[in-house]
Formats: sequence, C-alpha cells, structure tokens
Amino acid sequence: MPKAIRLLAPLALTWLATPAPGADPAPPVLAPATIARFYEQAAAFAAQRSGIALDLPGRIPPPAPGQHLTAWADPALNRRRHAAISFDTTPDCHGAHYCSLGAVTVSPAAPQPMRDLHGMLITRRLPDGTLFTPEHAMADTFPAQLQWREGSLTYTVTWSGLPPQRAEAILAAVRRSAGALPG
Repeated sequence: MPKAIRLLAPLALTWLATPAPGADPAPPVLAPATIARFYEQAAAFAAQRSGIALDLPGRIPPPAPGQHLTAWADPALNRRRHAAISFDTTPDCHGAHYCSLGAVTVSPAAPQPMRDLHGMLITRRLPDGTLFTPEHAMADTFPAQLQWREGSLTYTVTWSGLPPQRAEAILAAVRRSAGALPG
C-alpha cells in the first residue's frame, strides 16, 4: 500500500464514521439504576428523609467493564426537601469526589448556571429549559451535569467521564428514565 494512503486511511475512516450534521446518532446505552448496589435502599432513605415523592432516574450510564457501583444516600445531605444519591466506585466512598462517578440531587434551590475561571458562561440552556454543563476543569474537575425544574424542585444529574460529544444526550436519556419510586 502506498505510504500516502496508509497515512490518510485513519482520517478517511474517521470521516466515514462521523455522522452527518443533523443525523440522529444512536441512542445512548444506559443500564438499570439498580445495577448500583443498594439503589432501592438509598432512594427510599432519600425519599423518607426529604419528605419528597422523588422522581428519580431508573437508568444510569453503565459502569466500565469490571467496575461495580454502590449507591449512597448521605444522612447529612438528605433532609427536609433535599435529597442526594451518589453512585460510587467503591463501597466505602460515601460520595467523596475522588471515587464518586455520578449523583442525583433534588433541592428547592434554583438551577445554577456555571462559569469558567474567566467568567465565561459554560452552561447552555436547552430548548426545553433544561440546563446542560459539559464536564470541565478549573481548580478541580467538574462532571457533566443536567439541571431541570419539576414544580418547586430542581433536579440535578451529574456524571464523570462521559464522552464529551455524547454527554448531553446521555444525561438527557437519564432524565427521561425518571419515574416516581416508592418511598
């Protein structure tokens, strides 16, 4: 094979694999939220402590092969009209930033657009009013997040390590999977 073709072949394959502008990419693949150990217990605890009939996601981004998730509802964060469940990579993580992969939070606070270190708005308002913030680094790394209002409550879903070009679609699919859980 001529050298020029060998050098250009990866570029041509990338171009062929890239969807056309406006084309619908494949829908995100999600896993049942119950793949996280103790999800039902964490959801029931958060609902009981917050006093809210929570509309939590039934599906989440799948863990990496061989990775196991544990759901955690921190008693300090789950209180009247506030609920928080983290999805952690170790059973003893308890929502710590370095080992938590994602989270779902609910509170009466208004959605908060984010700005970078230079004051530039990095959160985008989507056509349905949802706020999307891509994963970004400042003094620390902030996971991709989606925020929306349901009645007087703000729901926030955050998840680390999503493919940047698919993060918005993945988090939107997580949101669409929400359904009231008993609690």
